[in-house]
Amino acid sequence: MNELSLFDDQLGGVHRNDPLTSKAAALANFPRSGSQRRRVLRVIYAAGAAGLTAEEAADRTGMPSAASGNSAAKRMSELKQGGWIESSGRTRRTRMGEQAQVMIVSDKLLRKVAEMRRNGA
Repeated sequence: MNELSLFDDQLGGVHRNDPLTSKAAALANFPRSGSQRRRVLRVIYAAGAAGLTAEEAADRTGMPSAASGNSAAKRMSELKQGGWIESSGRTRRTRMGEQAQVMIVSDKLLRKVAEMRRNGA
């Protein structure tokens, strides 16, 4: 089984007028198929231990890096809040020469992947 296929068919989302508790729960849930969060999570997972900066994730997904509400940086922030990714403790230079945090998948995601494999997902 292709490891990225593990990310093809899980859970749902949240609506704009939902209470904050619903929004927090949605961040903690595995990102749903076809979502921007799922796209960003897939490329970070595929990067392995090397991890990705927001700019690198944007390049690999074709999303804006930071300037809009639909940016890779925003999705990475949500994934970090949900516990799906974490800082590697490293930084890399962006095209503009700034240091950017390198994110990697979390143990929570690795446990979820293992669970999905056991269940034949």
